[in-house]
Amino acid sequence: MGDTFRHIWLERDWAKTKDGKVWLEEVKGDPFHAFCNLCSKYMNAMSSTVTGHSKKGTKHQSRDVRSIEVAAAAAQPPEAVQQHFAHDAWSNEGKRTLLQMRVLLNLMQHGRPMTAYEQEKAVFKGLVDAKVINQDYMSSANWSDDAGWELVSYMARHVAKLELARVRGAAFFAVSGDEATSRDKLSYFSLTAYIMVNWERVPAVLDVPRIDDAPNAETLTEMLIKAIGLAGIDADAMRERLMSVAFDGASVMQGEFSGVATRVRTEPPFTLAMWFVTHRMALSAKASAGLVMLDGVERLAQLTYAYMSQSAVRTRHMAEASAKAGYATTSLLRGIATRWLSTLRPLERLVEKYAVVVRFFHDESESDITAQAQADGILSQLLSLDTLLYMHMALPLLRTLQQFVKASQLRGVTAVELAEDIERTLKVLAELFIDPGSKFKDESFHSLNTLITDEPDGLVQWRDVDDGRELQLRDSAGTFHTLTARPIATGQRGRPRGLQPITTEQELADYLSRAEGYTVEAAQVVSADIKQRFPPSDHLDALSLVHHSMWQSYNRELFGAADDDARRRTVEANFKAAFSRRVALVEEHFGTSKTREVRKEDGEVEVHIVPARIDMKQLRAESAQFYSLAMQHSNSREWAESKASGVTTMWRLIDKKSDGSSGRAHQLFPTWARLAEMSIVLAPTSVEDERKFSGLNYIKNECSRLGSGNSHDHLVWAMRMFISRLFTLDTFPYAAVIKEWREKRCVI
Repeated sequence: MGDTFRHIWLERDWAKTKDGKVWLEEVKGDPFHAFCNLCSKYMNAMSSTVTGHSKKGTKHQSRDVRSIEVAAAAAQPPEAVQQHFAHDAWSNEGKRTLLQMRVLLNLMQHGRPMTAYEQEKAVFKGLVDAKVINQDYMSSANWSDDAGWELVSYMARHVAKLELARVRGAAFFAVSGDEATSRDKLSYFSLTAYIMVNWERVPAVLDVPRIDDAPNAETLTEMLIKAIGLAGIDADAMRERLMSVAFDGASVMQGEFSGVATRVRTEPPFTLAMWFVTHRMALSAKASAGLVMLDGVERLAQLTYAYMSQSAVRTRHMAEASAKAGYATTSLLRGIATRWLSTLRPLERLVEKYAVVVRFFHDESESDITAQAQADGILSQLLSLDTLLYMHMALPLLRTLQQFVKASQLRGVTAVELAEDIERTLKVLAELFIDPGSKFKDESFHSLNTLITDEPDGLVQWRDVDDGRELQLRDSAGTFHTLTARPIATGQRGRPRGLQPITTEQELADYLSRAEGYTVEAAQVVSADIKQRFPPSDHLDALSLVHHSMWQSYNRELFGAADDDARRRTVEANFKAAFSRRVALVEEHFGTSKTREVRKEDGEVEVHIVPARIDMKQLRAESAQFYSLAMQHSNSREWAESKASGVTTMWRLIDKKSDGSSGRAHQLFPTWARLAEMSIVLAPTSVEDERKFSGLNYIKNECSRLGSGNSHDHLVWAMRMFISRLFTLDTFPYAAVIKEWREKRCVI
């Protein structure tokens, strides 16, 4: 097709190609190409190419395109903002401010400027036609001052003031911190406070300071104390109300003698030091990475991905083979070396497309290519019965650990709930891999149990050969390949034999037994590491008194013993004993005053008494009323309709008065309500800090380009607005903020 006709055809086809794709832009002066502002990628402007990119582009699909398109369609600044700016008599400075505000408001809402979207460019058409602004919103003429950022600073300060006021007014709060380095080698310390609002843990941004000095424990501790001070909480208030500090496992954070957690806890003796549980579970999973069974599986997943990623031609051939065999054309995935649980998704994809992968590497090993030997080596591993068995046995292990990781990343999850999840994870691992009566019998091993079949289209089958029969694998083209295995050690002297085919049922049973042994070893290593990293906590055991799970379990046992009086009495006696034991733990850890030593300037040491956080006499006096309502509402029908966490749902039901208002809990048993708040604010995960750093990476480039002032301040302001859940763009109190801003700066 000639360039002239191609140009005409592309222009005619562009409207159809562009329709509904807010992420697609024209390339000025080049009708043959288009630009995806979601992936920052240029491509051929043909409709088929654009459609293929949107459906198959890994980076494109990793973003929530649909939500961005919906949000962009309604990305107009709220009416409350427009009425302060939409004025024909404005000066050029005022009109520039209008442009900046439109861009920045969308940046804080979606993490990218609204003018990146085609629909929003009409918003600026009048200003462009009047030659007040340049059509390019990034033009330096439009950002010659920081008027827009100045208003954003007032908005961010308003949000900070309200958030820190909530922290200052809370009975208890917890703090988490995480340090990260951005792509431009700048380090930031994300600090988040957690308080209870309506029986739910709510995060509040304390600060996101940049670390200019050495990121040692002393520097980070000073930053943490300063951030808490910004909320108006002095040392005495911190000793009374700070429940916990949570960090990852870096020695600078959790060092036994001089880590940040240790330094902070010298002041408030009741404060708990917590590790981010997701990080610790990942370390437990990694403890088994070097074992025989999992090491080979991980290496095979890495080798197959590495081979495919070296050539676009190989990727295309794999996609064609997948489509021909009726599989999805998705590509193989890569695990992350520093995060061992990331092996799960690549392994699942490899197992799903195993027949196609074998066929692909078979063709590669027989073709005249420079990487023939490499392909042949990977094929030999794919045709190893040991590897095949290990993969199918590893999946349930990795899925069990991944299930806990997902639970730990939920925003509302509490420390007590995660402690229960850890116990549940250990129990599942024992049932699946360790207990003789149940191991390898669960439905989780369905793929393993159906791996070897007599079905004509099965993956692994017994096949007749010249001198008997052997176990073979059927690839996606219907070709059979002999499976081999490493001989089982006999203890006899001499050189071990090489790989050999499996020819009898007994040999297969022996290889299955060996694979099960290695898998059991891996599960035992992981279980032992989890128990070491997550020892039982008396603090959390005490706080479980105010959690739903304890009361729901009691209700279930009572229901099961409804027709057996003797069993019912036993259940009641056991629960009362457990209740009394936990009350004693509350008294030991939260109901007894503690001492702290203070060294004076002259070197003399004074001993100060820190009062108990729970009045045990009052707690016991309120126990009967709490006991009754906890039993009543831990198994309420309203649970099925609630979307909140279990402990939040339980306490909202307990707190609800007969007229529908709240406040019953603090009236009837304020000490138990106080204990519940202490439990709810504990934050054992880094999800909020990681979300902040995701926001940092998401908007940092735009912040550094928009405006001429302090880009770090711009970043912190935009991050606070982007992360805050106090308001939406529609509910923000613009009038008060704009009034304050206009009093300081006249823009008309």
